Amino acid sequence: MTAVDTNVLVSAHREEFPQHRKFAARLTGLAEGRARWAIPVFCLGEFLRLTTHPRLLAPPFSIPEACEALTRVLRSPSLRVLTPGERFWPLVVEAVSEADAAGNVVFDA
Repeated sequence: MTAVDTNVLVSAHREEFPQHRKFAARLTGLAEGRARWAIPVFCLGEFLRLTTHPRLLAPPFSIPEACEALTRVLRSPSLRVLTPGERFWPLVVEAVSEADAAGNVVFDA
């Protein structure tokens, strides 16, 4: 299963990013395809935070624009939104410890 992260979601929706066309095509292919694919639930909030941030994007998406963009993606019948299970916290502790991840790198761990 392919899992899409925040960077792919944002780049696919914002033309100013160098890989916009590549990521938009890939996201469209996944959304319209039959193969199962996924987005971690945390990426949805990250997408909203980044695409509506006025110091990061000029102009940023309005809240309705950002929500509509995600709503279109979430309509894909082959998509699964990944949510944490009961092993989530022990796995987070293990991942950040093994990677020595701190600060902004925690989410990447």
